[in-house]
Amino acid sequence: METKIKYTDWQMNEIPVSEINAIKQYQKRYFVDGKEIKSELFINQEYDSTYYYINGREDVQQILRDNPNAHFSFSYENSGYEISETLHYENAILIDKMVYVDETEPDGASICWAKVKFKDDAEKVVEVEKYYNVNGERKYLFYYDSDGNCEKIYGEDDVTEDVWPSQIGIRPDVTFTWEGFEYYRHALPLIPEK
Repeated sequence: METKIKYTDWQMNEIPVSEINAIKQYQKRYFVDGKEIKSELFINQEYDSTYYYINGREDVQQILRDNPNAHFSFSYENSGYEISETLHYENAILIDKMVYVDETEPDGASICWAKVKFKDDAEKVVEVEKYYNVNGERKYLFYYDSDGNCEKIYGEDDVTEDVWPSQIGIRPDVTFTWEGFEYYRHALPLIPEK
């Protein structure tokens, strides 16, 4: 087993150990046989938090016994999509998680990001963004209200106009329709149904 430690800035650029005292925020990243297993975040030379890169939730409880404020990241495939989750714990209690949904084909583009809060073992999706891509380029960003309905559609390139969903089918100059965009109309489900 080969273990390596790398220091990186926030943009993941590697930095020499001799320079970390001059950097406001950096990560100390641990690798075993080339695979990252954890990273420690330092802000103003003070330890802030640790992210563990795990294979699944089975490793969580063991790590929480030693580090009850740990963060975890893991990925899995579901219905042809790559799902990544980041779990945040405080005092060994799950506080929130981030969910990222990426296409596996054709170009691995991101299609969804969500923040989920936990309180009294109840899960509540509090923020969602969905993305529609054409040929690997983002064309639309969909943003949702607190009820999970699409609130605004942002054109993400120079030629695509922003759309207010309340105007779809009402104003003749709004050419966007929900046909073919059913997944984007509401915040849930996070993973498209095939």
